[in-house]
Amino acid sequence: MRQLHLNLNWYGLQDWERVVARVLSLAWGVFWAWFGFASGAAEYASIADTILQTLPGLLFIGVSLFAWKSPAAGGAMLMALAFVVSAIVSFVVVKWLLRYVQTHTFTAFGWYRIAIAATTVALMATGTI
Repeated sequence: MRQLHLNLNWYGLQDWERVVARVLSLAWGVFWAWFGFASGAAEYASIADTILQTLPGLLFIGVSLFAWKSPAAGGAMLMALAFVVSAIVSFVVVKWLLRYVQTHTFTAFGWYRIAIAATTVALMATGTI
């Protein structure tokens, strides 16, 4: 019988590192898809809304599975997917933030920035970062 030999040493990664990366990426995609489905179902949204909320997670799972088979092409697809999703999310967040700023004051934002600055200074003072 002929044995099947797979060359799994892509990009110099060890086997355990590749397995951990695959499990984490798959778990993240499944969580993303589940969260989109659960939020659509919880709000009694239409099936179209539920699909739209689930679609990014499902796309990520599909591209991740493709990337496991073909690392070079899959990596490029993951970068393209990340670019598109981050552009959409940033557009939505900026639109929400502008609407929030028009109806609220900057007090919460100011306290948030002070808390982040204090945390950063404390972590730098202790040598953590």
